[in-house]
Amino acid sequence: MDVKRAWGDQGKQFRNLTGKITKEFKRAVRECGIDGKHHLHNTRHTFAIRNWLKSNNIYEVKEQLGHSTVSVTEGYAKHKRSKISADFPTLTKQIAEVPKSLELVEGVQIQGYNED
Repeated sequence: MDVKRAWGDQGKQFRNLTGKITKEFKRAVRECGIDGKHHLHNTRHTFAIRNWLKSNNIYEVKEQLGHSTVSVTEGYAKHKRSKISADFPTLTKQIAEVPKSLELVEGVQIQGYNED
């Protein structure tokens, strides 16, 4: 039996939330006028590098990303910290200026930025 006919011609049978998020991310990148290929997964790499630069603790970043080993995390940060700092001095400066405690909504802290 033809599955499409059995379910009716409703397009996709299973909605893919990841695909929708990826599509919206790419739309936002285009609207910002950013050229080149950009993938949502790149934000995970950016998170890893920024937190590694900020904390200087790759084991902490490993835990934040849920990696099984540090070698997996090192794959995200393919370059040495000194090279990243040299190549992206403004990023390093911005990270240093981030307050220890960020509060987006009164009483709600961002994980990893609490002072205690």
